[in-house]
Amino acid sequence: MSAPTQTLEELAEYEYIVEKTFLSEDNGYEFFNAFARNKGFSLRKGKVTRAPNRDDISSRQYLCSKAGARQPKFLIMEDKKRRPRPVTRFECPFEVVIKHNPEMNVWYVYKYIDTHNHVMARSNEVGFLLSHRRISDRQKKRNLSIPDCWSKEISNYGCFGAAIWGTS
Repeated sequence: MSAPTQTLEELAEYEYIVEKTFLSEDNGYEFFNAFARNKGFSLRKGKVTRAPNRDDISSRQYLCSKAGARQPKFLIMEDKKRRPRPVTRFECPFEVVIKHNPEMNVWYVYKYIDTHNHVMARSNEVGFLLSHRRISDRQKKRNLSIPDCWSKEISNYGCFGAAIWGTS
């Protein structure tokens, strides 16, 4: 059995990721979420480790959203009234752990496993993945500029009734 081979691009990407440092945990999440979007998968936050005797976070784990598996007791239940939800977890091995170095006050990549055992989303499907559903500031501003009458029930016509039929 031969060892798996990696291309030069994959090795360069691995080196680039492993050498990365971040100013905060949030910066690390933003970077890896953008990385996941580019690759075609959704990212979720995993375990967090806190520094002893403090509330400061010392490490954070990021996983593919398809990591893990449903508990077996929830897969085999004949007396359920509802139909079971579809299986969405495939024990995907992708994992990134970033750790905080308090002396230098930076976050660095401690562990990086870039392996998936599922099909990646296509570029036109990525926006529907959970970690990539974000509203831009422009969209927020536009949504806030819409009058309140848009949110009222249609049955009472709201301000449209006053505008169209002269009612209040």
